Amino acid sequence: MNPAVTNALMTYAAARQNTRANPGTLQIGPRPASTAKKVVVGVLVGAGVILMGRLFYLKWRALQFQKRAYLPGSAEAFAQMIRLSIHNDNFMHWGTDNEALRKVFIAIPSKDFFRKVIDAYAGLYSNDSMMGDLKSELKTSEYKEMLAIISSKPDTGNTSMPVQLNETQYRSWADRIAAAFDYTNMVIFPGTDEDAIKQVLTEIPTQSAYATLGRYFQQWYGKTLEAALRDELYFWEYNEMMEIIKAKP
Repeated sequence: MNPAVTNALMTYAAARQNTRANPGTLQIGPRPASTAKKVVVGVLVGAGVILMGRLFYLKWRALQFQKRAYLPGSAEAFAQMIRLSIHNDNFMHWGTDNEALRKVFIAIPSKDFFRKVIDAYAGLYSNDSMMGDLKSELKTSEYKEMLAIISSKPDTGNTSMPVQLNETQYRSWADRIAAAFDYTNMVIFPGTDEDAIKQVLTEIPTQSAYATLGRYFQQWYGKTLEAALRDELYFWEYNEMMEIIKAKP
């Protein structure tokens, strides 16, 4: 007989003899049902511990960010202002305060600081995506306007600097105006975001800079800025916009 078989039979016989002397002790092989139950319970308990740990960590991290949110000029303060602009106190919290949001974006000093604001937003609000929230809350033209505002910022810096009249800045203004022309009212009806245009014209420091913007706008969009504004605005709105420019040096 095969030695392995012989050993197995001897082991079994010894186990049987031990069982007679001590009933209830015989167990040949694992008990699948009992083992599987223990595994399931262990997995559920482990998952619960991990989930609770993550929740506690997110709350702790949010508290650390909240401690800096009251500091003027901090990334956390900007993130909080953006959140408040998105979830404002309108009826049933519906809609976004675009004017407040625009002011916050204009005040952001640099692209690097903007990335810090994105991180602070996630830290303050349980890993919510700031860019995702903006995409879901803003019209496409409004979202493009915000990106255009950031595109004109220097790469680094924590303090707002005076407007630099370079091609990047002119491109930002041109793109913001073009985005304002793509605005839609009541979901489907085309319109113009007059407030966005007015903000751009307000930022332009001189009549000479406005003329330069006009040349760039025609180069990039194939149409003079004056013609584009006349097409998009009512005549009284156009006259109001031109008064802003005329008041500049």
